[in-house]
Amino acid sequence: MKEKNDGKSGLSITVDVPVELERAQVIFNLDHSAFSGDMPLGIRHMRALAGRFRDEKIRQSIVGLFNADAAYMVLNDEAYNDFRKISTGNPYKKLIGELLDMGIQLE
Repeated sequence: MKEKNDGKSGLSITVDVPVELERAQVIFNLDHSAFSGDMPLGIRHMRALAGRFRDEKIRQSIVGLFNADAAYMVLNDEAYNDFRKISTGNPYKKLIGELLDMGIQLE
């Protein structure tokens, strides 16, 4: 571990410990809606992490636990329409399908 003065905010710490990750087990608790534009942040982060693990050839087990206020994102079209009082179907269906295609489990 090294400490150095970066001249801006005081001291910064750098840790030089190489890590070779072979397997990762991650659970995302998606219990409320949070968005960046129209994209749910939890879905964005799961996709990014799964892609990074794939690129680095890290065995992965990622589970997205949709519950509470965010559970509506994984409903089928009929249930989504009934819950949200609309008739357009679930707009997250494609994103959810992509997560499943990436091997991400959804609960």
